[in-house]
Amino acid sequence: MRPIADKLYKGPGVYLPNPRRRAEACEVSVMGKIMPEPESRFVKVRCPKCKNEQIIFGKASTGVKCLVCEEPLAEPTGGKTRLKSQSRILEVLD
Repeated sequence: MRPIADKLYKGPGVYLPNPRRRAEACEVSVMGKIMPEPESRFVKVRCPKCKNEQIIFGKASTGVKCLVCEEPLAEPTGGKTRLKSQSRILEVLD
């Protein structure tokens, strides 16, 4: 049986991701299988109007408003969230 182009064959019915592809984004789980690290992150942003800091999801599916002054901070795009109205990213949380 020939291995799939981007995977390594490790015995009957066991395929592991190719370590040369995205090796930096993989981690080993408890069972010893290699699993990709999630690409979504939480982001700490600051409201330009009231200077409130709050944590939002980097791939939010709904609009995000400031909890204090209700100024719109981010809008959904179908993928990553787009920041609005001069909102600043302070920190990307893991």
